[in-house]
Amino acid sequence: MVQNPKKRPKDIDDFPFPSPPVRPMASSGDVCSGGCPCGAVEVRISGVLPLMQGYCHCTICQDYHSAPMCAVVAFPWAGPDDRNVDFVKGRDGMKTYNRTAAIDRCFCGSCGSPVVNFNTAAGFASFFPRILHGWKFEGQSHLYYGDRAVDVRDGLVKYVDLPKEWGGSGEVVEH
Repeated sequence: MVQNPKKRPKDIDDFPFPSPPVRPMASSGDVCSGGCPCGAVEVRISGVLPLMQGYCHCTICQDYHSAPMCAVVAFPWAGPDDRNVDFVKGRDGMKTYNRTAAIDRCFCGSCGSPVVNFNTAAGFASFFPRILHGWKFEGQSHLYYGDRAVDVRDGLVKYVDLPKEWGGSGEVVEH
């Protein structure tokens, strides 16, 4: 069943995620830092807040992670020169897997751990929360739930694909 379109958010300020849209940090310092388990890749994210935290059910993520879904934290990203998402170590040692032209899926060339997905066109970098040291993951929605391998009953918004604001249909699966 699809949610009534009149109930869908009309702009990013009405979006059903508790995280605010991109805003500068209220204080100086890092949002977080992290890296792969072997330590070959290290990242520091500062000056921005996450766009969202959620679960991706797309078939590409299912295949890439060998799992029914994966948790992601998406930060705004303006491209390789963006210092808000700064690889302080190992950027050149990462390998890239591209199943589609839209997203560069990057993993550590030493230990093979997935590190980040870059979506240059949409302007965000999605990290996997386990590599972000001390990150308290709080999922806010499910993306590509129409491709799900398992049903999840957690009360979160479940988009058939993506929110309209991100180029999707905005359709929501109701349980």
